[in-house]
Amino acid sequence: MTRTLIRGGLWALPVGGLLTFVPWLSLVFVRDADPVKDPSGFARDATSSMAMVVADVYIIGTLCILFGVLALGAALADTRGGSWAGAGAIAGVVAMVIVVGIWMVISIGDAIVGDVVISGHKDAGEVFKWMSGGHWNGRIVPVLVTLAASGLVGAVGLGVGLWRSGRYPKWLAVGFAVGFLLESAASPITMIGALLLVVTGYLIARGERAPAPQRALA
Repeated sequence: MTRTLIRGGLWALPVGGLLTFVPWLSLVFVRDADPVKDPSGFARDATSSMAMVVADVYIIGTLCILFGVLALGAALADTRGGSWAGAGAIAGVVAMVIVVGIWMVISIGDAIVGDVVISGHKDAGEVFKWMSGGHWNGRIVPVLVTLAASGLVGAVGLGVGLWRSGRYPKWLAVGFAVGFLLESAASPITMIGALLLVVTGYLIARGERAPAPQRALA
């Protein structure tokens, strides 16, 4: 990966943090209809233009973070933390891919079911119950376990890579690791992680102007 691509990818980190923060504002503070008690109202919410915009913005933000993680792994490859960063980048990509998949399934699935409900098939609204939080069946468990494991490995690997690189303050490494882990949660606490990625991602991208230190000989 060229230095230009690396720098561009690092700037994708704060952009991704911002794009994943904004949608959670609407999801947390704008109350949609209850999918169980009011499936018809939820169907209208799920098929609205705003719902699709929110989902698209979040997915684009997550893809920015994915690209940024790859760039960070490449940027730290020639430092003492290169091996950690490489492993963290691979795991981080896996976590972000799963987050994108979950959001696509939920947003597109809700919209499709909403179209069916609005067309007059009210019984289809029962599907919303099984697609809402707290009602997932066992099929989703392996996906969530993989997401948790890859998010944790990605956060630790990238955090240690930044810590050992000698290029950034250690507090920055801790802040980024926590931010990435919370981003992987894909839940309301992601708002905190997104803000951490905005701040730490900006400082990482700005600090990349400095030349990378050479790996010490064993």
